[in-house]
Amino acid sequence: MRLRYKSLNSESFSNFFHNIPIPTFAWEIVGEDLVLIGFNDATEKLSFEGISLGIKASELFKDEGRILTNLLSCLNEKSNFSEECEYRMKKTGEQKKFSTSFIFLPPDLIILHIEDLTMQTQVNKALQKAHDALTGLELIINQSPAVVFLVRDEEGWPVEYITENISQFGYEPSDFYSHMLKFADIIHPDDLGNVITDAYLKGQSSATEFVQEYRIVSKLGEYRWINVRTWIKRNRENIITHFQGIILDITERRQTEEKLKESDEKFRTITEQSLLGVIIIQKGKVEYVNKALAEMAEFEPNEVKNWPINEFMKSIYPEDLPLVMENMQVKLEENREAITRYTFRILTKSKKIKWLEIISKTISYQGDLAILSTLIDITEKKEAEIKLQESE
Repeated sequence: MRLRYKSLNSESFSNFFHNIPIPTFAWEIVGEDLVLIGFNDATEKLSFEGISLGIKASELFKDEGRILTNLLSCLNEKSNFSEECEYRMKKTGEQKKFSTSFIFLPPDLIILHIEDLTMQTQVNKALQKAHDALTGLELIINQSPAVVFLVRDEEGWPVEYITENISQFGYEPSDFYSHMLKFADIIHPDDLGNVITDAYLKGQSSATEFVQEYRIVSKLGEYRWINVRTWIKRNRENIITHFQGIILDITERRQTEEKLKESDEKFRTITEQSLLGVIIIQKGKVEYVNKALAEMAEFEPNEVKNWPINEFMKSIYPEDLPLVMENMQVKLEENREAITRYTFRILTKSKKIKWLEIISKTISYQGDLAILSTLIDITEKKEAEIKLQESE
């Protein structure tokens, strides 16, 4: 701190002047100008070129008439006021924004505070830009089916943030912000224990995210299936503080899966009780074979299931293999709607020759194209026909 004025050199004023965190100047009227008689250490932040005791305001601010005008107005009107202004730094040529405060001290002193607002202005612009971006992002999210949430790792998982599109389940964000509801309150009671346990175990591991599927209860009391991808938030001490996640309604998918499961169970129940052989070939391998067909070939069902197509073809009698291959090709590529019916021979596990009649059609099985075939063992009938032909 530097002061060149008797009344300013008291210890109390000197300490006060020195400890002001804002760049501060003390000016004295000399003739028709103002002379700098003191400035504190904080003025170094401003990077003003040519600051020294005794410099005249008209010289220091010759390129910034606004500050000079305000200094003289403060002196003449003997009043205090503040104003924001822009100033081009002589040293760097940089344009900066300042907040200036002019304080009159009788009889002929002016205290000038100059605070650089450039960084604050830049921060405000950056914050506004970030706010606008987040507002835009939030708008996109709220118009999408994905619900974003942030909950504290406390009992019941209190909600700190949730997007407005939680309304698809009948709720409003205010239902959670008012502490009427915690996130755990909307989880199906039968699923809650598993959801909490799974989250706890993931939190105790090194995992940073995990995925769960469970039911929640809508505001109308309906059960909805959701897929939840959750990220674990920890503090510097590696203690979990929050869970942040994205919710997707998968109710229709789960209902479809349940219907397919029920249909598949009915199909298996019927085919396992059938005397007809049943086989499903999909993506180049045996997806399903019932007990009746496995017994025809002298295999266990588990031995045949998941056979690649080339392994399956080994059980076809060599002379009939081209016929079987041709019909499969027709089913998959040329005429999927056609139902093919023909007879062929197989070699059983013990290398016996058996005659089978096959009826095949193309179906959709678990979402993909497949060939469903039913087979009848006609060995006795075929052998009787052959004997009859031979006797004639």
